[in-house]
Amino acid sequence: MKLIIIGGLTNGKILIDYFLKKKNISIELIITYPIHYNIPRYKNLNISDKYQIPVVYDLDANKYFDLISKIKPDLIFVVGWSGMISQKIINLSKIGCIGFHPSKLPKDRGRSVIAWQIEEGKNRTSYTSFFMKKEPDTGDIIVQQNFKIEKNDYINAVLDKVDYALEKMLPKIYTMMRKKKFVRIKQNLKLGNYRKVRNDKNSLINWTKSAQDIYNKIRAISRPYPGAFYIKNNIKVKVWKSKILNLKINTNFIAGDVIKIYKNGNKVFMTNDKPILIYSNNNEKK
Repeated sequence: MKLIIIGGLTNGKILIDYFLKKKNISIELIITYPIHYNIPRYKNLNISDKYQIPVVYDLDANKYFDLISKIKPDLIFVVGWSGMISQKIINLSKIGCIGFHPSKLPKDRGRSVIAWQIEEGKNRTSYTSFFMKKEPDTGDIIVQQNFKIEKNDYINAVLDKVDYALEKMLPKIYTMMRKKKFVRIKQNLKLGNYRKVRNDKNSLINWTKSAQDIYNKIRAISRPYPGAFYIKNNIKVKVWKSKILNLKINTNFIAGDVIKIYKNGNKVFMTNDKPILIYSNNNEKK
């Protein structure tokens, strides 16, 4: 079976390494991000010369229609890839084009979905494989691998769980490939929702929110992402880690007040309901 893989990041590496070990699988082409591309969870796919697999380093996979057309792939996999894949490319695969999305589709289609789920305090989600269509994240579902989001998980830990979910999912997909029979569950898009990409406005801490809301926002976009922030004296202060405190507080404090400053730079702020410890950029331990 001839495969083309479009992708990168840590999950792209997992998928490629898995199929390199399968004797009845031939990876005919890999399209991936430019070397040293500055993106969270970047992973150099580092394909050994012994495999003799052509690798294209480009942000636009759609430019390679003619090359993909000549290969006549049985399957195209798209994983860890932020660009759109044209319907023309999707149609070149005999079986289909399989994509992956970190939510329980049809819920949370679109962009920045892990961050949105963490910020809203969701404790369960899925990694979903599906047959791609022109409209993002709307195709028939193949496998959904469920996993938990613990209340103290920061986004990097959740991304690790996404990678592990992919590892558990791939043998199921491979079994379908060998049998040439795939599960196809049509999505009911009326039951889902669509997420927009996050921006600075979504990252600004609002101290009038509850301590839990602020804590969730901070862990949702912590490293390797841009980070939540607050403005102090016209300076943007990034926040990577926090802790909700159960302290008796003078009722004179209002949301946004600094209750305490530690010698190492850590600060305790008042929120709408409870104080929250904000770790400084240079020292994340009190």
